[in-house]
Amino acid sequence: MPFTLYRHMFFEVLKVLAVCASVLVVVLSFAAAVKPLSDGLLGPATLVKFVLYTIPTLLGFVLPFAGAFAATLVYTRLANDNELLACMASGISHRSILAPPLIMGLVLSMGLGYLSNFVVPWFYRSATEMVEGDIVGALVRRLDDQQAFVFKDQGMVIYADRARPADIEPMTTSGLRLEREIALEGVAVARLDRRSVASPATASAARVQFYSDPKDRSIYVRVKLDNPVALDDRRRAQQQSMTTESVALRPIRLPNPVLDEPRFMSWFDLRELVRDPTRSDSIRKIVGELSAHLAEVEVRRQIGARLAASEPVTFDGWLPGEQYELRAPIAQRTEQGFELRGANGRPVVVRAFEQTGAGLAPVRRFEADRATLRIDGKDRGLDPAIRIDLEQVRVDGLGGDSSSTELAQRELDAMTWPEPLFSDQARARGVLGFDELRDRLGAVPEAEKPGVEGLTSELTEKMKRLERRVINLRHQRAASAASCALLLPLGGLLAMRLKGQSTLAVFFWCFLLAILTLVVIHASENLTSSGSGAGGLAASLAFLWSGNVLLAVVLGTVYCQVARR
Repeated sequence: MPFTLYRHMFFEVLKVLAVCASVLVVVLSFAAAVKPLSDGLLGPATLVKFVLYTIPTLLGFVLPFAGAFAATLVYTRLANDNELLACMASGISHRSILAPPLIMGLVLSMGLGYLSNFVVPWFYRSATEMVEGDIVGALVRRLDDQQAFVFKDQGMVIYADRARPADIEPMTTSGLRLEREIALEGVAVARLDRRSVASPATASAARVQFYSDPKDRSIYVRVKLDNPVALDDRRRAQQQSMTTESVALRPIRLPNPVLDEPRFMSWFDLRELVRDPTRSDSIRKIVGELSAHLAEVEVRRQIGARLAASEPVTFDGWLPGEQYELRAPIAQRTEQGFELRGANGRPVVVRAFEQTGAGLAPVRRFEADRATLRIDGKDRGLDPAIRIDLEQVRVDGLGGDSSSTELAQRELDAMTWPEPLFSDQARARGVLGFDELRDRLGAVPEAEKPGVEGLTSELTEKMKRLERRVINLRHQRAASAASCALLLPLGGLLAMRLKGQSTLAVFFWCFLLAILTLVVIHASENLTSSGSGAGGLAASLAFLWSGNVLLAVVLGTVYCQVARR
């Protein structure tokens, strides 16, 4: 083929491809910005940056359609103007005529493969970090307007009279890096459950700190209350003040659907995901449940050992500075904790202490013949809640209070174990690391293994499913890239085969095949999730590549028909 004609056809296809792809990605990028814009997470300046960051992430969907349309448009015009007929009459073969879209298709295929594995995930992270940065701004604006801010997934609501960003020195604590901080004045914080607001507390000032985990780029939020005042739900009485100047609530991990999803990870991130599955949210959830259960096991073990040795067991109360001491002559282990009983005239005794300027001081004494101790780690991470139900209990005041009360039942709940159960890094993240979890599971006593076997089996199955999904995702990216190499020459061939028809009529068949191919490629993920074992993975991969196989068959069939003519 003469170089001049070759260059002319190549640049004609390239111009139409660039215009079509530009229009599509801009329209789709603005459509992707509608939700964060309506949620108030994007301002006018960040909207433009968000759109620019989103554009590369859409190229994997746009380029196959734009390439097919460009080849169809250019070759339809060449065919209808009889330019292709003149080329063939001068001895130029069909293969030479189709060389420009074929070469461009191969270049786009390699470029798209590189983009989807290494470049596009970076833009996803940049767009997400921009939204996260504006979450801080949205939090400041909402609180400064005296509106409550709700962390929906974490079940916490916070209100403040005034909010402003605070200047901080970035620092690293327990593997987490302090990135941002908000200073609040006139603060109210409460925990939300399914029916009501629970555990409310107020403070003259507070700090909301945002931490990042360099390992998996997760974001954690911690609220620190200064000079707090709390309403004790158990006593239904307002506490005048807590006995500490500052209270730090348990860190909250903000969900990040972009960073937690394998399809938004680069090739290297996927490799790290296979090595450390806890970077996946679904795996992390199971690990969190296992971590909470192992925390229950460890607390139960330590309580049982101390009760068996007739030693007192100490718990922290719900309010800071509050402590309880338990003594029980007989302790019988149950599925949820222990059944406690008195013996030989010695009752079950619980003493309550409160922090004073001189140290811990006893304030109440509870005596009962029977009691039930329950340990519940659900929704409590690595700090399981401990509850003691006393039956036929006598409550004696200590210190300056000498009153005595007889009650049919008394509940002492929301207590926690006072000693650290796991490493500082695990406590900072709220879950055990994968290596630490494996070591802890290996050391679980035989009596406790039935409680973890179900979760362990579920974790193993989810890890296998995650590995299959990573393999499927890599094939998805390869198949999407390969479709470009097939759709561009197919557009030119169909234009030659359907000479005399309108451009839209020719492109309709390319569009139909492109849609079918992309749907098949992305629908294969459902087969991977629902399938099991190597057979399910092989079936999903075969289904995934069937769209490209169909394109190749159609391409070969149409080429044979055109060549015969």
